[in-house]
Amino acid sequence: MCSDLQRSAVRSPTRPWRAFCPTPILPSNRATRNPSASIAPTSVTGNPIANNPVGRSIPSRYRVAMPPTPAALRALARRDPKLGAVMKTLPAYPGFPDGDRRNGTHWESLTRAIVFQQLAGAAASTIHGRVCALTAGSRFPRVAEYLELADDDLRGAGLSRAKCAALRDLAERIDDGRLRLRSIGRLSDADIIERLITVRGIGVWSAQMFLMFRLGRLDVMPSGDLGVREGVRLLDSLDARPTPKETEARGAVWAPLRSVGAWFMWRLVEDGRARAQSRRDE
Repeated sequence: MCSDLQRSAVRSPTRPWRAFCPTPILPSNRATRNPSASIAPTSVTGNPIANNPVGRSIPSRYRVAMPPTPAALRALARRDPKLGAVMKTLPAYPGFPDGDRRNGTHWESLTRAIVFQQLAGAAASTIHGRVCALTAGSRFPRVAEYLELADDDLRGAGLSRAKCAALRDLAERIDDGRLRLRSIGRLSDADIIERLITVRGIGVWSAQMFLMFRLGRLDVMPSGDLGVREGVRLLDSLDARPTPKETEARGAVWAPLRSVGAWFMWRLVEDGRARAQSRRDE
C-alpha cells in the first residue's frame, strides 16, 4: 500500500520539491551556484553515496550538498545525448537545497511535506500557518511543543486525522530517539530511506524527495515517480509510460547524477504541458 506522500506524487508529479520549501523554484541561467565546488567521482563505482552499504556513515566531504560542476553536467549530457539535448532547452539545474531549504530543521522539512501532501499549495500553506500559530513564534511547533498539542486543536487548524497521526508518530520517534534526524545526513542514501520509511505516512518516494531536495543528494533515482516515468516516455518518444523497473534501468546512465536526470524529467513534463496549453490558447 502506498503512503499518503506517495499518493501525493501521483496527483502533482512535476514539482515535488514545492512540499519541501515555502517558495517556488525560479529558473536559473547558470549551470551551478558554485562552479568551483567538487562532486563525487563520475563513475558509479567511485561514488560513496551511491554504493555505501546500509548502516555505514559516508565520508564527511560527501555529507554537505554539493551542486554538480559544469564539467560534470557536460559529462552527463555526453553519456545520454537525448538528455543532453533536453538540458539545452530547459532551465539549468538549480542545485539543492537552495533558498529557504537551507534554513530550518529536518523536522520542519518533513512536517511541511506531510502537511502539504495531497493539497493545493494555497490550502496547504493556510493549514501550515494555522498549525504554526498554535505555539509562540512563526515557525512550526518544535517536537516537544507538537507533542503537547491536543488533536482537537490540530484538527481545528485543518489537519486530517491521518496527518495528525503521521506527524505525531514522527515527533514521538524523534523524541524517544528511535529517529535521530540531527545526524541523519551522515548516513548513506539507503540507510536514510530505511529509517524514514518506519514513520507513518512516509514511504520510499517521500524519503527520496527528502534526500534530493533537503539533503541535496545527487544520485537518487525515484523510478516509481509518475512524473519521472512520463518524462522518460517523452524523452525516448515511447508509446507507453515505462514501468518503474524500466525507468530505473533507463536512468542508470545518469549515475552519479541521477537526481539531476530525474529533475529534468519533471521539467520536461512541465514544459510539454506549458507548450500544449500555449497551443490551446492560440
